[in-house]
Amino acid sequence: MKSLNIFMQELLDYAGLYPPTNLTLQESLNNFSNYYFHKQKDWLGNFILPVNKIDETILILTEQNTFQKLNNKACFSIIISNCENISDYSNILENDILLIKKLIRQFENKIIVNSIEFFPPKEIFKSNNSNKIIDILNVLLDKFSSIESINQLFCEIPFIDNMDQYIEKISNFNNNYSNKFAVKLRTGGVTPAQIPPASQIAKAIRICAEHKVPVKATAGLHVPVPNDNRHVGARLHGFLNIFSCFLLCYENLMSIENMEKIILEYSYSNFKFTENGFRIEDHFISNEKMTELRKSFIKSFGTCSFIEPIDHLIENHIL
Repeated sequence: MKSLNIFMQELLDYAGLYPPTNLTLQESLNNFSNYYFHKQKDWLGNFILPVNKIDETILILTEQNTFQKLNNKACFSIIISNCENISDYSNILENDILLIKKLIRQFENKIIVNSIEFFPPKEIFKSNNSNKIIDILNVLLDKFSSIESINQLFCEIPFIDNMDQYIEKISNFNNNYSNKFAVKLRTGGVTPAQIPPASQIAKAIRICAEHKVPVKATAGLHVPVPNDNRHVGARLHGFLNIFSCFLLCYENLMSIENMEKIILEYSYSNFKFTENGFRIEDHFISNEKMTELRKSFIKSFGTCSFIEPIDHLIENHIL
């Protein structure tokens, strides 16, 4: 179905290293390489790699020649180091950049690093001074300008009362830099306390849409619709629900209340993919509009499994 493929295009960033799968780096890299030959390979996004695993990655790729069979370069997103204090950040970044450049230099024909993900120094949020985020964005822009392949830097913003101020600052900064920076929202976790309520997610989506800032999500979304997870001991959100809200809100600002209802209550029967577009109950998004929104704003989500989301779609007759 054409609309499903547009919805899912490069949507699944593979984070096999992370809970709940917690695979080894070698297992994760092997899986990622194999997924390029999967029937739904066009749905595969980036390999999510923490910067402190780069040396091990270089060793594995050198010994195993993991990506030798790929026709295209394997796409990576690097999660860089974080810290408490703004004053320490620049020096920490220097080491991270050296590692990233080392990875690119040794495997320039096999991989491409096209995005960076970061959590700003925690001091920024503790001080409750959103203006300080501009200093961090300037530092990052300066440090990473030498790596031409990087086209997006995802800034994780926690669900705090004044998150709108931080997102607004990112949006204003982007006016001069072609949406170089994006927002990353953490939509799940491994304990009940880490699962954000639907109202918080809906509010964050509305803020991001109002400011037209690119966005990705991460954590807890490997099942398409809301589901009770016995390992976490909580009800998890679904990626169909979350990304439907992204699409609807970026197209035509939707109320927080309506998005909260979609996030909490909608299941497989509420979503219908057709040849011409995507229907969410009374709402319809054309393929053309969905293509535009996915390309410009609604990027991807990190998932510890590439296969599980697809299996759920098959089992429930979406795919």
